[in-house]
Amino acid sequence: MNTKDFLVPKLDYDNIELFTGKEVEHTPVYGMQTLFVNGKPSVEKILSHAVEHIYMGANHCVINFESKEELEYYNSTISTLLDNDCWVTVDYDAHQHGVMLSALHESIWQNKKFIPMLSVRLPNVKTSNPNLTVKISDAKFLGDNGGVWCMDVNDITSKKFTPWKEYTNDEAIEYKE
Repeated sequence: MNTKDFLVPKLDYDNIELFTGKEVEHTPVYGMQTLFVNGKPSVEKILSHAVEHIYMGANHCVINFESKEELEYYNSTISTLLDNDCWVTVDYDAHQHGVMLSALHESIWQNKKFIPMLSVRLPNVKTSNPNLTVKISDAKFLGDNGGVWCMDVNDITSKKFTPWKEYTNDEAIEYKE
C-alpha cells in the first residue's frame, strides 16, 4: 500500500494561510501547540492567533530571496514574535542559508527561541543507495566550521522520523484570499 493511500487531508494545504496543530517534527518545540503560517500575513494577524510556537514558511511556502521587502518582512516579523516571547521556526531551503544569515538580524540568530529549519529535499530516500550520505560542509575549503559533518541515510532515517500521517490533525484558521 502506498503511504499516501491512508491519508485524507482535512485541509486544503495549498491554499491555507494560517492553521494550528501540535508540532509533530522532532525539533526543540516537539508537541507544542503551533500556529503554522503559509504566506506573509501581518504580524498583528499572527499575534491575534499566536500560541506558544509560530512556524513560518509552512507547507513549502515560497520565500522570494531576491526581494529585499520580503526578507525584511521575515526579519521584522520574526523579531516581533520573539519579542512577544513566542518560539519561532522559519523553514527555508538549505541552499538559501547564506541569504538568511545576512537577512535576519543577529539578535534573531542568538535568540534561544528561534529555530532555523533547513529543508533538504531528497526524493525516494528509502529506495536510494544505502551509502547515501548527507554532508554539511562550509562555504569554502578550510572555512569557519572547522571541518565537515557526514550522516549516512541510516543515521537520518532511523532517528526523529515523522510519518506523513502525523500531519493530518491540523485545524484551519484562515485561507488565502
